[in-house]
Amino acid sequence: MSGRSLVRTAAAAAMARELGADWHQRHLNPARKTRDLVRQLQALGHQVALTPTSA
Repeated sequence: MSGRSLVRTAAAAAMARELGADWHQRHLNPARKTRDLVRQLQALGHQVALTPTSA
């Protein structure tokens, strides 16, 4: 491995960081996810009507 490759690899490793196992759960926006999924179904030709469940 050349010196330049080693420096690039070390720099890339330094920029990467562990986000944590629960990152997706912490950054999930339920309203946005619902909207996106409804749009996807509509784009496939489905008519979508949602009713919230009681928690």
